[in-house]
Amino acid sequence: MTATHDIPVHLAGRPRTGGLVVPWSTPATSTKLHLFGKLTDLSQYRCLTRTLCQVCGNRLGQLAVLFARESDLTCQCTAPAVCPPCASYSSRACPMPG
Repeated sequence: MTATHDIPVHLAGRPRTGGLVVPWSTPATSTKLHLFGKLTDLSQYRCLTRTLCQVCGNRLGQLAVLFARESDLTCQCTAPAVCPPCASYSSRACPMPG
């Protein structure tokens, strides 16, 4: 049985891989393999210029969450922000090392 990590209602319609929600900004190969942890220039540009959550693709509200690793701080670069519900889900479900 695949864990769902209490997927928020607004993410229920998103595609899943191995029980994990595939973020809106995650690219896929021509064979539909989702490249978790990757962003395309276009998806990053859309998130930043349209103020979109990188997980659900909805507009960010007054509050947004930024995930940053120590290496991101050193490089002064990080992925686009996420909305609080997606941040909560991601912090529980994301298998990427921090």
